[in-house]
Amino acid sequence: MESGIVNTSQFEFKWSDERTVDQNFTEWYILNCEERSAYSEPLLEKDEAVKLFEKMYDVSVDKS
Repeated sequence: MESGIVNTSQFEFKWSDERTVDQNFTEWYILNCEERSAYSEPLLEKDEAVKLFEKMYDVSVDKS
């Protein structure tokens, strides 16, 4: 699916059971930052992103 000149499918995150929660979070956060940049939206602070990710996926991210 495309919207304007940005291909939104490039920002789709798919959970991988072969990755740890932290690895999945890192992948999601990178995609989230790229998508927000593409749409000139403010980036989430990492703490905000962790809370959102934990809520969306019902997991706990290692904060160390």
